[in-house]
Amino acid sequence: MMRKPPLIPLILVAALGFALAGEADPLLDLGTFVSEAPEAPLPERMRLVSYNLHGPPTKRIPEMIELLQSHPALKDAPILSLQEVNRDHSGSGNKDMARELAQALKMHFAYAVEIEHGKGGGVRGLAILSRYPLSQVERVQLPVEGPGGRRRIALGATVELGQKRLRVYSLHLETRISAKKRVLQLQGLLDNARKYSDLPIAVLGDFNTYASGHTRRVFQLMEEDGFRCPLKGDKKTIQKAFFVRLKLDWIFLKNLTPLAADVEAQIAVSDHRPLWVDIDTASLP
Repeated sequence: MMRKPPLIPLILVAALGFALAGEADPLLDLGTFVSEAPEAPLPERMRLVSYNLHGPPTKRIPEMIELLQSHPALKDAPILSLQEVNRDHSGSGNKDMARELAQALKMHFAYAVEIEHGKGGGVRGLAILSRYPLSQVERVQLPVEGPGGRRRIALGATVELGQKRLRVYSLHLETRISAKKRVLQLQGLLDNARKYSDLPIAVLGDFNTYASGHTRRVFQLMEEDGFRCPLKGDKKTIQKAFFVRLKLDWIFLKNLTPLAADVEAQIAVSDHRPLWVDIDTASLP
């Protein structure tokens, strides 16, 4: 059962539900804890972070909040793309994690339900947190069923940067599917992104590329559509799985100039590691 979001001390939220999402979507939640607009002009570089939270488990929630508030690589990031974000799940203290993090970080947020949890109740989903207002927020259901008939999603939002705009997607592809089906899933996101071809676009998330063949197919499709990956080297993005470390998480940019990008290999609050990219705001139209 979806929980009715509590009121927060900003009248703006009521308007956001209609202005950002059009018709009300019970699987999409929007809100803000921002009391004043970020300082203008835009900084010369802007950091985008992608992080699969793995819930997070109840005992690690304070550590997760502290990490995002104070870690040198993450604390000043104005845009966060988050995956595996729990709401009302016993494993995460029955908390609404997107709202908890947005409140702690004083950010706007969008949250889209991905799947219902069986054991433990509640739901899991994707979130985008931003210091700047969000518009054109969409929950994008991806093609191709996964195990048990479940369907993955992407969450897209346009970040309003004063006179400039940036389209951001948080993505979580399926695990146990073939490389061919993974490409079909990813095509669902790209079909949506083409509606925003006038905007620079960043796709950040968990692509679940657990095999080299999957990675090659993902890169081929993204590059054919004009996206480039700014991450260099071979740093793994997951702590450990079956005694091996994998590179499951990626960032892809279109019509944006990256200045630096990296994976924070020393952070172990989740089973995934956070990754980030700094973009040159002068490249924004």
